[in-house]
Amino acid sequence: MERDNSDTNQSENLRIKNRKSSVKKLFASGLVLILSSVLMLILGAGMFVSRGNYSRTTISLSEFCFIFWVPFLIAGVLLTFAALVIKSVRSSR
Repeated sequence: MERDNSDTNQSENLRIKNRKSSVKKLFASGLVLILSSVLMLILGAGMFVSRGNYSRTTISLSEFCFIFWVPFLIAGVLLTFAALVIKSVRSSR
């Protein structure tokens, strides 16, 4: 009987650990997306005002960066906010 109880406790502890790690992964993903969006904005704006002979690939990359930095920022903020809400809801229990 004791063995069944310890198995139940171990499986419950494993579930709690997996939940915590998923929130950490969600938070880290949000931060990475936010940082990526900032870098994309810097690259896009920098190439927008630069002068010189750049390869077509570099110009295309900077155009895509300038277009997609806002969706990356929004997704990053949403993921980070969701992770913080989930963490606060779980800690209030």
